[in-house]
Amino acid sequence: MLATQSTGSASLHPWQGSGDPSDRTHTPRIAAHPLGASTMTPGFAPRSSSTRYLAIDLGDKRTGIAVGDLVTGSSPIGVIETPIAHDSGEALLRDLLDAIDEHLDPSGELVFGLPLNMDGTEGPRARTVRSFAARLAERSGRKTHFQDERLTSAEADWAMAGSGLTHAQKKRLRDALAAAAILRDFLASLDRAAPPDPDGAPDDA
Repeated sequence: MLATQSTGSASLHPWQGSGDPSDRTHTPRIAAHPLGASTMTPGFAPRSSSTRYLAIDLGDKRTGIAVGDLVTGSSPIGVIETPIAHDSGEALLRDLLDAIDEHLDPSGELVFGLPLNMDGTEGPRARTVRSFAARLAERSGRKTHFQDERLTSAEADWAMAGSGLTHAQKKRLRDALAAAAILRDFLASLDRAAPPDPDGAPDDA
């Protein structure tokens, strides 16, 4: 399992060593991801940026996290298996604060996946995410963004197809891959909104 606890303690799981999902050791923090490469969109021409982002795919039982920037793209880190309801959300807040301290420098920012309805409206789940994000932003002092997360879980399933992972492993990795997809889409939106290169040269495609 990615995590054996569901009582509030940090449960970030890495696969280390050979990269084979069957060859894994548990440590408090993620060092590697079994599917490896970043999820940057093909053809996406990154711009230099010093801002690094931590993406969060908030779930009731599992929360996926990913990290990246406009230079490196987005990469899944792992899954925190701390239920959001435990200790009124305080346990998950503490685990996420630990992840922020580990993976971001003081200028880093947060990106939450926002579970919109298919018509683009916000329902109860989106309001829950916004409320929790506000708590984390206040505690961390980090600028926080939201990114439409519709279909990211389906995309994560597609990414794992043919990976050789078991159904149980795929289930637990889905949230980390969804977080990476959320961050990839957010970074792509930043790139589209960026001003033209000052020397007038087109970006490489």
